[in-house]
Amino acid sequence: EKCIWSGSETTKVLGIDAGYGGDPCECIPIEFGEEVTGQTVVKFNPVITIPIMISANDTAEDQIAIFVKNLLPQLGIPPSNVFFEAGMRASLAISMARIVGNEVNAVNAGGAATDRPVCNDMFIFDERTKTRRVKKCSEHYSKFITETWFQVRQAVESYQVREIPEDVVNEFGMREWHWTNGNRYELETKAECKERMGSSPNKADAVAVMLEGAQRLGFIIE
Repeated sequence: EKCIWSGSETTKVLGIDAGYGGDPCECIPIEFGEEVTGQTVVKFNPVITIPIMISANDTAEDQIAIFVKNLLPQLGIPPSNVFFEAGMRASLAISMARIVGNEVNAVNAGGAATDRPVCNDMFIFDERTKTRRVKKCSEHYSKFITETWFQVRQAVESYQVREIPEDVVNEFGMREWHWTNGNRYELETKAECKERMGSSPNKADAVAVMLEGAQRLGFIIE
């Protein structure tokens, strides 16, 4: 659906899934805030592909950082609201901090799921404390990358997503999941998805990074 803001201030975020000349380097700008209905929603803007020139004098990491630095003023996004997943390359974090600013945020998609609530209305009974409490992401997902993908799904199911691009939706439909220890969700790896489908879900990964950033900045899945 189209987003109609209430008129209150919104927060703008940029999420980046880094590519270095093989897979595309995708980024997506969004903003979140209060809609006229009073609900807090995320409004998507079109995906932007960052061009990487293999023959350029600058490294791929510096090319990404330079592109982002020039893009941010056009979008009205501060460096502190930039979130990126660098894969296994710590060198991108160095380039981003040096060129864009120390305020940028690296997201480690390869880590463990967090202890944040899955959402604010999913409860379990805690056998240890004999109390009802909100379920933690670490109890619901096997890994952090799974958490970030399913948090996008949670936001969609909570009717908090507006104007999501169709190509992003299609990529989210590419990746399979299964149950693992503790009845937790686990995504197949990106390599497994690419081998099975013939392409990599880079736009969807950029959205997952973006929503992680939005949550760190105050967005709550309702």
